[in-house]
Amino acid sequence: MNNGPIKIQVISFILHSPRDYTVEEISKVRQFHAIAEKDLQEKLKAKKSLYEGNVKMHMGTEKRARVELNKRILQLQELCKTYDQMMLQKMQEETFLNNRCEKLKKDVDKFQIEFDRVEEIYNEFAARANEKNRFRVASRAVRKIKYWYEDRLKRRDKAALRGAKTQGKNTKTAEAGVKTKKSKKK
Repeated sequence: MNNGPIKIQVISFILHSPRDYTVEEISKVRQFHAIAEKDLQEKLKAKKSLYEGNVKMHMGTEKRARVELNKRILQLQELCKTYDQMMLQKMQEETFLNNRCEKLKKDVDKFQIEFDRVEEIYNEFAARANEKNRFRVASRAVRKIKYWYEDRLKRRDKAALRGAKTQGKNTKTAEAGVKTKKSKKK
């Protein structure tokens, strides 16, 4: 429906003529308005149906998006709840371990005092035992030397009884041994 020239005529007619209108002119204007109104109603109907289609489509999309959003919100809430529970457990565990650590430190400090006392006693006994051991070693050495010296004296006395002559620089403590007199036979 191309009503371009009629439209221009009607508009210019209405705007530019301050005179009395004839029935024919008024009917043309009414006809034009009826055609324009029909055209506008058709356009409105087309736009309305397009709008309703878009609304239905967008409502479906929005409904799906809302369902997905609600699902994600529930997942997020569940994750937050799980996270909070885990953090609470970790905090309780840390508090428990800190308390346990403090108690163990106190026990170790008490034990350290007792340990130091016992270690001091042990060191004292070890020093005494060491002195006794040194005395025992020295006593043993003295006994060995005494036994050796007495043995040496016995040998010398036996040799003297037999008439043997000792050899060495110092006849009393010579370690070379005892030689008996040999008769000279030629």
